[in-house]
Amino acid sequence: MKIRAARREELVRLYEICLLTADVGDDASAIFSDSKALGDIWVGPYVLLEPDHAFVLAGENDEAIGYCIAARDTKTFQEKCDLIWWPGRQGEFEHPVESHRASWSRDEKLAYEIHHPTPSPTELLDLYPSQAHINLLPAARGLGLGRKIMEAMEDSLRAKGSHGLHLRVNPVNYNALDFYQALGYAIVMKIEHETIVAKAL
Repeated sequence: MKIRAARREELVRLYEICLLTADVGDDASAIFSDSKALGDIWVGPYVLLEPDHAFVLAGENDEAIGYCIAARDTKTFQEKCDLIWWPGRQGEFEHPVESHRASWSRDEKLAYEIHHPTPSPTELLDLYPSQAHINLLPAARGLGLGRKIMEAMEDSLRAKGSHGLHLRVNPVNYNALDFYQALGYAIVMKIEHETIVAKAL
């Protein structure tokens, strides 16, 4: 297995990995009827707009079995997404009916997120301006590879002048929270549907 730069031509595979790890690290194929929305939120803009900080863990035949992707400056990245990423995605997903919010499906909640992206809390950004996501298929776990690909991503951010990094985590993804804390990340904020971990670079 090796760590290499992510390639735009493998987005379909990276979207697949996103789906196969979206249920607190497990396969979410049975939960979401539209696999593309997950990737459009959590993968596509990072690989396409921040390629210097997008890494893949490649296995046999150089196929991706995990990824670690980041944005160096969250504020600038979010503004860029508002201008050139979200408008195209919003045209592909119907806005869910607001009055039916209580009964929205998971797919409708994703569609709402595409139309109204949740920004990182602004009060974090002075100390931790960068943000990241990592997802590894089961075959890539437990081998120390998650630590290595995180280190590659962190090094790329340092090289571009970042002094801090945060990640937004599902609060019931205890394995992920343990993993981040073992790498020196601390819980810095808890909000309704997210726990945010961060560390200085």
